[in-house]
Amino acid sequence: MYNSCYDCRAKILIYPGDIHPDMISQFLRVIPTEKGVKNEYREGYKGRKYKIKNSMWFLISEDYVNSEDLQEHIEWIVHK
Repeated sequence: MYNSCYDCRAKILIYPGDIHPDMISQFLRVIPTEKGVKNEYREGYKGRKYKIKNSMWFLISEDYVNSEDLQEHIEWIVHK
């Protein structure tokens, strides 16, 4: 058993530049928790829209693992 932490999450953050994030999903056979496509617009802070400069593919345990044990967050990522 490991010590718990107050705020835990595990992340894999991939910034594939010009490559569409769906290509990353196909290659890894994993659906991301968040993705963004280069040159598309996204709503940001206070509803302001901004253009995505580089594609992004994220897998983040934060909203899917309810635990203060970092090992459980890492295991969730590994078993995706």
